[in-house]
Amino acid sequence: LADGGRLLVSADRLARGVTVLEAATGEVLETRRLGRASLLNEVACDRDSTWCFVAHMVAHDEEVTTQIDRGWINSNGLSAVDLGRPGHRVPLLLDTLLRGAANPWGVALDPEGRWVFVTLAGVHELAIVDRPATMKIIASTKPTDLELREEDVQLLERTGFARRVATGGNGPRGVAFSSALQRVVVGNYFSEDLSLIDPVSGEVDAIIPLGTRHEVTTWRRGEQYFSDATFCHQSWYSCASCHQEDASMDGLSWDLTNDGRGNPKNAKSLRDAADTPPSMWSGVRARADDALMGGMRFQGFLPEPEFLEPVREFVFHPRRMPNPH
Repeated sequence: LADGGRLLVSADRLARGVTVLEAATGEVLETRRLGRASLLNEVACDRDSTWCFVAHMVAHDEEVTTQIDRGWINSNGLSAVDLGRPGHRVPLLLDTLLRGAANPWGVALDPEGRWVFVTLAGVHELAIVDRPATMKIIASTKPTDLELREEDVQLLERTGFARRVATGGNGPRGVAFSSALQRVVVGNYFSEDLSLIDPVSGEVDAIIPLGTRHEVTTWRRGEQYFSDATFCHQSWYSCASCHQEDASMDGLSWDLTNDGRGNPKNAKSLRDAADTPPSMWSGVRARADDALMGGMRFQGFLPEPEFLEPVREFVFHPRRMPNPH
């Protein structure tokens, strides 16, 4: 935080909240719960260390997974946190009724307090959030409204508190605001370039390549597809929305319908799943390939070979951290 005395941490993506630490001692000052938030990503705070914004998904793991529409499984947005009020939070979804804002990732503020910028990695967009309009929504939100806010996929269309614009790249993650240029700079992970975006018009002024691109191998294409929500029905979530970008897990328990209802189980890592058939907790899939195809149908599309084969290569041949032994 800008006051130099505290740290706000969302380092444990599987925790459903952020931690405030004393910078000098590491003492935990507060653990701020963020409701149904899942897979937390970046945090940005303003200059006076009063307000912070956290990018995350909202996971409705309290429901049986029978409907993709309207964010009934995963929705997407950010939380506004007033650090001066213990326990305070207001969730703000960036979805629209018929199109998700999958995989919120990076957050940046402009120093004048006009905007909050959020990269939407799964749909290749940038959300330009009107901060004054957002603060009015926050001020009018009562503690009893929080659960409704986590389900309100029409907030953006109803109030116009944010705009979503294409970044011109693939997989936008990191984001920063240049005061000198009065432009947003977005780092696109898969297209390996930077987008320079005018926050007023929403237009992409330039795409800046970051050197020679890596070869797009089958494995790399699978990594890209795994994180791409545009394959999903109405772009509500990607494979990475439940399994992170490394094909592991989100730390939540889901009631999937492939083995009946009323028996929620924690999401399993997909890494090495091909080596231990049958698949799924209750063994309802004979092979991991069957589980992958079932997962794709769960996202609302048919598992065509041109999609299945790269994802299979990515999931079943994970890259590992170097072994010190």
